[in-house]
Formats: sequence, structure tokens, C-alpha cells
Amino acid sequence: LHLYQDQDQDQQGFETQLVSSGDGPLSWVGGLFLFRESNTQPTRQDVFGPGATNNIAQDTDARALYGQGTWRFDNGFPAARP
Repeated sequence: LHLYQDQDQDQQGFETQLVSSGDGPLSWVGGLFLFRESNTQPTRQDVFGPGATNNIAQDTDARALYGQGTWRFDNGFPAARP
């Protein structure tokens, strides 16, 4: 039994973020994420002689735009003391 596999894979990824830097009540973060992958894999199984070749291919693309914000409220109450 002979198994033949030859894989060719390529990946690229990118991410960037913007983050607030002020000391006010609003803090936030936002960003962009990109990912791309290409994968090909010819596979052949030889049992009693050369077998057929199966070509497996997979392409993946992912994109995300994200953000989060936080507002800090000042409740104006003094801290409790024992």
C-alpha cells in the first residue's frame, strides 16, 4: 500500500486596531481582521498499481469589522466605610 500526498498551502492574515486613549468616561476599541487561505492536496492510493489521483482543494476567506465601547458612569455616592 502506497499513499501519495503533496500539499501546497498559502496563508495570509492581517489585523489592525484603533483604541481610545483619553481619560473621559468613554473608552472604545475598533478593528479590522482579514484572513485568506488556499490549500491544494493531490492524494493517490496505490494498492495493486497506480491509483487514481484525487485533488482536494480548499479556499477560505474571512473578514471581520468589530468594535466595543464602554461608558463609565459616576454615581456620585461616597464609598462606604466600616
